[in-house]
Amino acid sequence: MAIGEKTYRFINNVSKSCSYLGRTSESYGETIYCVADEMYLDGSVAKIYKTKKIDVNKQVFEGDFGINVSEAVDNYRAGLSDADRKDDITLEDINNRRYQIIPFRPNTKLEVRVNWDDGSKGRGKVEKTEVSAIRWGVRLGDDNKTPKRRRKVASDENNSESLNEESTEEVKKHKRGRKKAEVKVEEGTENTNVIEYQELVTRIEDGKTNKKYRVNIEEYGKTYNLADVILAKPRGFARHTILEMTPYGFFKPIAVKVADTTFVIDCDGLYVYKGDEVTDLRDIHLAGEWNGLYIKINKEISELKVDSYYKKYINDLCLYVGTCKDYIAPLGSTKCNLINL
Repeated sequence: MAIGEKTYRFINNVSKSCSYLGRTSESYGETIYCVADEMYLDGSVAKIYKTKKIDVNKQVFEGDFGINVSEAVDNYRAGLSDADRKDDITLEDINNRRYQIIPFRPNTKLEVRVNWDDGSKGRGKVEKTEVSAIRWGVRLGDDNKTPKRRRKVASDENNSESLNEESTEEVKKHKRGRKKAEVKVEEGTENTNVIEYQELVTRIEDGKTNKKYRVNIEEYGKTYNLADVILAKPRGFARHTILEMTPYGFFKPIAVKVADTTFVIDCDGLYVYKGDEVTDLRDIHLAGEWNGLYIKINKEISELKVDSYYKKYINDLCLYVGTCKDYIAPLGSTKCNLINL
């Protein structure tokens, strides 16, 4: 199982946006740091700054089975020709936050379970809506507790990346109706407890006005779902989180353990292995590959004598996750979402 190749292809095939996290600018002689980006319907990206430096570099793919994913990807890429490597995206680009994986772009249709901040209780009403913007970045642990004041950053030669970009929240318009470019700076807390996040911004009628409603991307399957997908969980999975989203924009591989057999679904297909631990990657068998929204099973299923488990649990599970398959991380690139049946 070539994890370096699988991960390299994954990060180059998924939808991404340029990211400015961690980059610096100058404001009135002071260095400021980009801590969040926000993408709008037209694809433009605005930047949010803080005066406090925050480290955004992180190993997005933590690896599994004792594998060093960065080393595996670098080794695979080193064997490619210059033509194949031209304009590609490296794992370092993802870790350094030069690119952000965007699974749900603006205009994506969603079903959102809404709970307004008005003291109301209950699970809320399900509303159909669309993504109007996406914000990703890092925040400090007490950002929601610390009062912040905002000021504009003047666009100049040292801040050229902010030119012609939309603002974040309080976008002002020119008289001719065009949005005025501006960048925000947030000042305050010295906390170093950094939290990664990605949010989907939607517009939902609250009974009086059409207001913004933010959804944490990690709440997939709980607070929101893609519209027009299978919502009823397959038999045996009602109490389990099947698609576990990360703040980096991809789902964890799905591992389902039945007795002594583990099935794993990722962006490439279905894998099977026996026992509680994997000590040799050759013990992991490719049992089927994606063919549209379905898994095309090969003979490994019969040879491993796990047909009954597959028919009872896994076949319907593949149908359930098929719409999201392209954003399920490759097996071995990160820890799985383990489900014990």
